[in-house]
Amino acid sequence: MSGFFAATIFVIPAYGRDYSSEADCLADWQAGKDFRATGVHSGYCSIRDTDYMRGREIDAVDFRYDKGSRQTLISL
Repeated sequence: MSGFFAATIFVIPAYGRDYSSEADCLADWQAGKDFRATGVHSGYCSIRDTDYMRGREIDAVDFRYDKGSRQTLISL
């Protein structure tokens, strides 16, 4: 089924960072910067944790940025 994800982790930029564009947000993810998980999951994570997330059946990351007013979803 297209667009279906088993589990999604919701994250926001860590340490007071924020982004005005999706490109900047995803560039920092690709660069390995930390993001803070919100909701059911908690703690800090980065692209370095993708194997761990997949092992926990998390297959997507939902980024909230621009003071939480915008979001983008990527699959792992």
